[in-house]
Amino acid sequence: MNNRKVFLSGFVLAALLAGTRLAFLFAPVSTDPDEGWNAVHAVLAMGGGALYPPAGELTGTNYPPLSFFLVGLLGKMTGDMIFAGRLLALLGIVCVAVLVWRLSLKLTRNRLASAGALLLFALYNTTLCRSYFGMDDPQWLGQAFALAGLAVLMPRAPRATSSGWRVILAACLVVAGGFVKQNLVGIPLAATVWLAMENRGAFGIWLAAAGGALALGFGLCVDVYGPPFFHNVFFLHRNYQVSRAVLKSLPILLALLPMLWASLWLARFWREDTRLRLLLLCALTALVTGIVERGGSGVDINAHFESLCVLCILSGLALARARGAWRWFMVPFIVLVPLGAVQGWREVVSYPARLAAFEGMEAHIRAQPAPVACEDLAYCYWAGKGYPLDFFLYGQNFLATHKDRALRVALADGEIGAAQIDMPSGPRSAPSDPLPPRLQSWSTGTLYRSGGQILIALPR
Repeated sequence: MNNRKVFLSGFVLAALLAGTRLAFLFAPVSTDPDEGWNAVHAVLAMGGGALYPPAGELTGTNYPPLSFFLVGLLGKMTGDMIFAGRLLALLGIVCVAVLVWRLSLKLTRNRLASAGALLLFALYNTTLCRSYFGMDDPQWLGQAFALAGLAVLMPRAPRATSSGWRVILAACLVVAGGFVKQNLVGIPLAATVWLAMENRGAFGIWLAAAGGALALGFGLCVDVYGPPFFHNVFFLHRNYQVSRAVLKSLPILLALLPMLWASLWLARFWREDTRLRLLLLCALTALVTGIVERGGSGVDINAHFESLCVLCILSGLALARARGAWRWFMVPFIVLVPLGAVQGWREVVSYPARLAAFEGMEAHIRAQPAPVACEDLAYCYWAGKGYPLDFFLYGQNFLATHKDRALRVALADGEIGAAQIDMPSGPRSAPSDPLPPRLQSWSTGTLYRSGGQILIALPR
């Protein structure tokens, strides 16, 4: 009974924290530069231009196309690609939450323990990972496909095996997740290793199904987009630093420490249940791939979402075996919940000022007679100014090649007449943001300034 009261209080708290994000689901203010980026690519996917341009262009697309098509279709119905992307992201996180609960229940047959897994997932997403809660980004949508594949693949009983049709369906779902977001590699890798160890027949079916689905997907992409598809998704330059992988991952791993400890404790029972072996492998591969991915410039906390999902499921199993473990699982939230509450309060009270500042900059961008390049593409999307320059991707290419001829030609030809630039409170990281300082050095004057944003005129 005490556990039920604790869990109920936790769900109420998570709902309150979620409410401060969901209140702005349809707010005409960008919550992250990725929102505008995803929106303009959804427009391109719907026929608004080249989704995967040739090498050497000022723009690019380093994500697979599936999320852009889904957002684009919904955006045509809603009339706004950013709002459509937020809705799909929210749907994705709801689906993942249901799958976390369902997989935990499938393993434990214990409703209270599976509710504990769901509560952990809800609290982490409304505190530690709240920046992605209701944000226009494909990560949670892709994660929903991958976790659905894991749910289909997982046997019903501890020593059972997966039937052939379930292996085929699971492979197709996991591959579909990869065509939403290509960084979802932890679960597919673990499933491949697990099937190779547990069932060679099912392993062969898995390889054939996954290989066929990948061949079909890549074949369609090459048929529609040609060779630039592979160049954009797999070969665009990105600065990588091992030190960044460690330093960026360390705070997340500390916050997940109780669940990591619970997973290590569960490892002693790995011989009892083939499903436990699958989950432990998923947790291990997702942790390693998430840490490796964080070393890439521009990679955010979403690199750890695979491990978060699997660790929540394993924590449900730990709760079923040791019910007092919930006390340890709640330890990170002594810090995370107050921080999340402060963030939520700031989001609410600062909204009028943020809206006014955003609308002011958007109006000045819309009023420019020449094309405008936006670091936060939500401004250019809502102002109807197109997508002449990708700050991040072109900046990464400049870091690797030290060549900016294409940009200079675009300026000389009048293809870009002004630029909106974010002005962070602290110093910029040169490996992450080389382009804004370069554009500012070329500026012929400030057209508008609002808070942390500046609109500058560029020479022709």
